[in-house]
Amino acid sequence: MTRTDDALAAARALDRVAVLVSAGVPPSRAVALVAGSGQGARTVSSGGRPEIDGVLAVAARTGAPVVPALRALAGSLRDRAAAERAIRTATAGPRASARVVLALPAFGVLLGSAWGVDTVGVLTGTSVGWCCILVAVALVVVAARWSRHLLAEASDSGPAPGLLLEVWAVALSGGGAWTDAAHTVEAVYGDRAWPDADRECLVETLALADHAGVPAAGLLRAGAVDRRADAAAEGLVRAERLGVRLVLPLGVCVLPAFVSVGVVPVVLGILSSTSTGLR
Repeated sequence: MTRTDDALAAARALDRVAVLVSAGVPPSRAVALVAGSGQGARTVSSGGRPEIDGVLAVAARTGAPVVPALRALAGSLRDRAAAERAIRTATAGPRASARVVLALPAFGVLLGSAWGVDTVGVLTGTSVGWCCILVAVALVVVAARWSRHLLAEASDSGPAPGLLLEVWAVALSGGGAWTDAAHTVEAVYGDRAWPDADRECLVETLALADHAGVPAAGLLRAGAVDRRADAAAEGLVRAERLGVRLVLPLGVCVLPAFVSVGVVPVVLGILSSTSTGLR
């Protein structure tokens, strides 16, 4: 299962946990029951267990309603899964193009043979040919790693966007003060590295709630939705740029590799037909 599938499955498991809790089952017992079921055994443990445990711990410490917190977290996981699926779809074309481009040097060897030149013999039977092979292999390896890095960079959505806001919304739903909510989140999540954008949005939202004199939980949940939408948009922008950025490995590495094993052997083969000194 991919990370997207895990997130969707965890969201479904959370909905089941919420139903059990609303029916009177204690939260810890509900999580254990869903985790032990056939459909939830892997999803709760892998897709979202740290987030589930964190939200439940915050709710338990603050006395916040558990069911709304679980449903909010399930919605968060679904939003993130939808964003990751959109990014994965947008990068499908560049991924396929990268695989085709990396095969270009091998195509160059076949193309030289199709022209009637023994490119394989030239490459494996001369010192210059072996040098060409080594250069081409090194360039293709660099291009492959470079392309994988670009693809990973375009697909990486980073830490769960908006989760900090969701956690704070749960903490404040119990009716405690902001300082108590801050201590609770810090106690549960420790030194977790939250995205800078989440921290900035948290500060702005709390300031707005204080200025307007309204409860901050609703504003925080709305801010979490906005953060996930922004993260999804940023991911699609990265995916759009990927097609252009993949040109760099092509021009710097793959084309020289193609010349090394596709053009140089042809030239050597033609020259060797008129001169025996090259063999």
